[in-house]
Amino acid sequence: FLLAKPVRGKITELVGAQEAWMDQGAASGLLEGMILTAQQRGDVGFSQVRVVAVEQGRSRIKCEWKDSKLGFGQTVTSRFQE
Repeated sequence: FLLAKPVRGKITELVGAQEAWMDQGAASGLLEGMILTAQQRGDVGFSQVRVVAVEQGRSRIKCEWKDSKLGFGQTVTSRFQE
């Protein structure tokens, strides 16, 4: 997938430890199946996440690695490092 510009958002709602909703969606160019990076935040390390559902203004993401976890407010980006 190729985006016109990088996407950067925040986790706004947790759905268990490995799934969450973030505040960026189709309006930002996100598509189901894209791989994003949830950046390190406090004791929560970075994790690769897959977009599993997309709405106009938000997306549902799920961790790719079974030992990863997500945190409320964690930054999610289309770039590995910022």
